[in-house]
Amino acid sequence: MTDRTFFVYVHKRPDTGEVFYVGKGTRTPLKQYIRANTTNRRNIYWRRVVAKAGGFNVELLADFFIEQDAFDFECTLIALHKRAAEGGSLCNLTAGGEGHYGLTPSAGTRRKMSERARGVPKPEHVKRAVSLAQRGVPNSPEQNAAHSLRMMGDRNPNFGKKNSIETIAKRIATRGSKCSGENHPFYGTKRPAHVVAKLKEANSKPVIDAATGASYASLQAAAAAVGKSNAVVSRWLNGTRNNPSSLRYA
Repeated sequence: MTDRTFFVYVHKRPDTGEVFYVGKGTRTPLKQYIRANTTNRRNIYWRRVVAKAGGFNVELLADFFIEQDAFDFECTLIALHKRAAEGGSLCNLTAGGEGHYGLTPSAGTRRKMSERARGVPKPEHVKRAVSLAQRGVPNSPEQNAAHSLRMMGDRNPNFGKKNSIETIAKRIATRGSKCSGENHPFYGTKRPAHVVAKLKEANSKPVIDAATGASYASLQAAAAAVGKSNAVVSRWLNGTRNNPSSLRYA
C-alpha cells in the first residue's frame, strides 16, 4: 500500500453540463486534488471554453494505485468524448497517457518555475486544500533544522525591531485571559528532568566580559550586570540571537 495514488477527473461546463476536458493527476497526503482545480498551465482552447461558460465544474471519477491504469482510463475517456479536432467536445490536445511523474526538474527549471510563480497569489481553493492536507502532519527534523537556520539572528525578519507600546499592551491584554492560571498550556506540569539539568548546567557556567575582563559566576549575574533578562543573555551566549555585547562563556 502506498501513500501516493493517481486520479482521473473531468471538467464540465456549468451552463450545459458538457464534459470539455479530461485530465489525470497525482494525489499524496500533502497534495490532494489540487491539480484538478487549478487554472494555470491550461491550453488556450480550455481557457476560451471557460470564459464562454463562465467557469468550470470538477468531477473526480476514479483513483488508481498504478499510474498506467490511470493513463489507460484517461485515454478511454478521451476516446469516448472525442477531442474537438475529431468532432467531439474536448479541449485536450492529445489522446492522453502522458505525464512526468518521477521526473526531477533541473536547477535551472526549478529557478524558472520559482520566478514565474513569485508574486502570483494562490487561489483560495488551493490554499484551503494545502491547509487541510498539512493539518496534523509534523515537520521532519530536517525541516525544523532548516527553518531554524533560516530564521536565526539577522536573517529573522523581526531582527532588531521592537514592538510598539500599543502592540505590547494588546498582547498582554489578549494573553492575560488566555494564558493565566488553568488556561496556561503548561499549567500543573513540570519540566522534564533532562530539561532542568540542561538549564542548571547552562546557568551555572561562568561568564566573562571580553572587553573589560570582568568575570561572573553565572549567567544570571552577567544578565544583572548588563541590565538584561536571563533569557536575552542566554540567547546571546548560545548564538541564537546576535550578540551585541562582549559577554562570552568562560
